[in-house]
Amino acid sequence: MTLINRSYHFTEQSKVKFTDVPSTSWAYSEVAKAIAAGYIQGFNNEMRPNAPINRQEAAVIVSKLLKLDTGSIEGLRVFSDASQIASWSKGSVAAAVTAKVLKGYPDGTFGPVKALTRAESLALIDAAVSRTGQSAQGAATPAPAVTPPATPVATAAPTATAAVAAGGSGGGSGGGGGPQVTPNQAPAATPTPVSTPTPSPEPVNELPVKELPALDISITSRPDDSVTNAVYLEVDYSRVIGSTIRPNDQITYYVTSKPISSRDLHWELTNLQYASISTGYSLKTLTYTGVSIPAGRIGTAGDKYVSVVVRNSSNEVTGFYTQKVILQPSVTEASNSIMLLHSGVTITQEKFSTVSSQVYYRDTIDVEDAALQFGGRAVGYTITPKYYMDSKLNLELNDIIHASRKVYRDGWVSVVDATVSSNAAVGASSPGYIPFSYETLYNFKTYNEDAYTIIFLDSEMKALGYYTGKVMLSTDLKLEAAMKKIDEIPLNVTLMDEDAVNRAYRAYLPFDDSVNWGERKTKLNYAVSALMDAKKSGPLQNMDLVQSVIIDGYNQFNGKTIRMNLMGFPDELKESVGSFSYYITANPVRAEDLAQPSPYGEFDFADIQSVVLPVTDKSGQNYVTVVFYNKAGQAIRYTTKLVDFSSKRPVWDGTAAQIGDGVKLVRDYNNGTRIDYVSVKDYQKTHPEAVYFTVTSKSALAAAKQEFSAESAVQYLNDYWNTNSIYPYERIQLSDDAARNGQPEDYIILFYDANYKALNYYIGGLTD
Repeated sequence: MTLINRSYHFTEQSKVKFTDVPSTSWAYSEVAKAIAAGYIQGFNNEMRPNAPINRQEAAVIVSKLLKLDTGSIEGLRVFSDASQIASWSKGSVAAAVTAKVLKGYPDGTFGPVKALTRAESLALIDAAVSRTGQSAQGAATPAPAVTPPATPVATAAPTATAAVAAGGSGGGSGGGGGPQVTPNQAPAATPTPVSTPTPSPEPVNELPVKELPALDISITSRPDDSVTNAVYLEVDYSRVIGSTIRPNDQITYYVTSKPISSRDLHWELTNLQYASISTGYSLKTLTYTGVSIPAGRIGTAGDKYVSVVVRNSSNEVTGFYTQKVILQPSVTEASNSIMLLHSGVTITQEKFSTVSSQVYYRDTIDVEDAALQFGGRAVGYTITPKYYMDSKLNLELNDIIHASRKVYRDGWVSVVDATVSSNAAVGASSPGYIPFSYETLYNFKTYNEDAYTIIFLDSEMKALGYYTGKVMLSTDLKLEAAMKKIDEIPLNVTLMDEDAVNRAYRAYLPFDDSVNWGERKTKLNYAVSALMDAKKSGPLQNMDLVQSVIIDGYNQFNGKTIRMNLMGFPDELKESVGSFSYYITANPVRAEDLAQPSPYGEFDFADIQSVVLPVTDKSGQNYVTVVFYNKAGQAIRYTTKLVDFSSKRPVWDGTAAQIGDGVKLVRDYNNGTRIDYVSVKDYQKTHPEAVYFTVTSKSALAAAKQEFSAESAVQYLNDYWNTNSIYPYERIQLSDDAARNGQPEDYIILFYDANYKALNYYIGGLTD
């Protein structure tokens, strides 16, 4: 979706109602654009943003994008698997084939349910964009069609942008995509000597930049007085605009303490975390462009290496440059006697409508009277909202002072709620976006409840004082918000709707019965009552249930893993929860069960998305209960689910033989995250009796204090995959731990028959 939206310049957004795309999702803004553009509809009220897109789904999308006439389904008979094409997609598949933007496989099949490879998705977008442009100009030359390869090949690993274009990253036991194989590098141009702008040191020319195409640019650094706690880089692109760098290109900036190494170049710097990211559109025709890098991405001040990587729409590196630069970020500290202001700032809200009748709200922050209280010493201020993308930021004053924020110098500034898109919104959805300022908030649910903290700064960027206050709504806007919030409550209220009901009730409270609420008052009262009933519907009468999702692993040997997903968890409750514990009981949980500490321990609530609980000592049906504690350690809410712990136990009889081929292990990086993949396709071709396989790492067995052997791996709690998976590669390990970046890892791959008996095993390792 990201590449489609960029390629077609889709910026308008519609409200997202899919249950699996919350406003905090990485995909939210791109899905909103796709809905507005009309090429995405979803499935049963779900979007499935992380699921791989298949070829018949791609045909539907491209048919909508190009507004193709429905093709004759009779023409689909040329494909031997035409009967497998879903009825809802046949017209679109026929249209795409007729328009020659999609073709079948050389073996005579169309492959409707095969996942679209990354290469196919990029070629399909290019074909669609090309065809659209030609149609507009009346050209007759047909767009290139997307033809699948005759032989399956390893596809490139999903990246933050490319994965969305291909329909999601897949990953986990669902597979999807595959590793990025080492590309054949285009011959690099000889770097052209450039004059060095003062005060930057000489560019580092001794590095092996010959492995990547060299960029003829230069970088100047200076402290940034337009952003707090940041450094400003001025980059001279005058010699490459329009030639090496084009509008759709992605420009990524890296800041490192050490020179770029041959290993970094081998990975095209994806083994590093980037400091900032932009597109070729941001350059336009400017000779220079400015990039603000937050101090948190730099570390200590001093000599650093700033590297620039340009990638085209196919994610190929088309330019590289690195330079040693002295970076001295501006640092904002609180003055000795920072002042709390109780007045002088007014925050008001106005309502606007677009030409297409979409509504948005604009908050205006006026600080002129507050600035006078500092006797002329305040020369600028920063703005930090309470809510961003409908989530509370929960920042302490010290965090706000030391964050990178845009510095405003006007007497007032407008902050736009992004119920519609704006130019600023494009940046907010881009990979690596850093919210220096919040002109666009994406607050669809909390626009009427926002509050702001204003930090006033002197000429040396010291914090003189601060003000925190809520948005002041007119009576008409308050009433409109209350009615809107009530209207948004679903008819059948569940625990999932706790936030919606609470927001509606808060908006309703300031008004008396003189307001003509009509049926809304009845609806609100019913919703409040239904929510209370839902909270009390569990086995514990002295504690309320709360919406959250207990996820139990599937396709696992020797046990089951349990983890949590906070979808639907009330935003306000997140502030008060400090920790959580798991309980597993044969019967519905009782108060007596919770009187004892959990045998599984207590976990920090901040880690809830990453905690995975392995359970190997349970069988049959058991109740998994998660108890949430406030910061004082008191149990306040819980969720519970009946889970089947019946597990498959693989058989090791000592006859499994070690093999030396048929298995491929591949490593990739994405923004510093290490990703390891495995492919067993070659083994499966010669061993059809092998139905399942597992992968066990040496580090996992070491953590479990187990020997690194095939027998130990058979007994380990493991995910298992089918050997005949449609995906050429399965992701077997993902780690964003900096300490594991570049470290070797050994794996044992075990193969099993239909009765889970171990047949063969392969031992191999990965290293950079």
